[in-house]
Amino acid sequence: MNYMKPKNINIQGFSLIEVLVSLIILSIGLLGLMSVLLLSIQGNNNSNLRTQATIAAYDMSERIRANIPGFKAGKYNAITTTTAGADCTTCSTSDLAKKDIFEWHKYLADNLPEGKGSVLPATNADDGLDITVFWKESDKSGSSKEKQFILRVRNI
Repeated sequence: MNYMKPKNINIQGFSLIEVLVSLIILSIGLLGLMSVLLLSIQGNNNSNLRTQATIAAYDMSERIRANIPGFKAGKYNAITTTTAGADCTTCSTSDLAKKDIFEWHKYLADNLPEGKGSVLPATNADDGLDITVFWKESDKSGSSKEKQFILRVRNI
């Protein structure tokens, strides 16, 4: 009987160097994926801050529309108050303006990093106002920049 003699085939597995090279390539890919994920989270956070600033500006415009006599008397121009004012169920337009300003500044401080705001009469004489919201927003290098949102309300 003729038996087939197995040929001497040199079968080898992966070498240690091939495994290390593939791990390095995989780790570089994962680092790139993590940086993209971090930029996405940062962009989402900055978008949320811009949304909060927009909400705050529109909130103040509605507060002013609800108290037009207070706006016409210039009570919203002095936008730096630290007291809450009265309960305002039956209060004057000045007290209502103080309460609005206090609550608005509290909202800005609670929802925006270094959040501030101002209400100024419009630069032209059309009975309007400019509501500006300021906050700090971080960029991709990690440093923070001051951003602003300006809402121009006309014909109050």
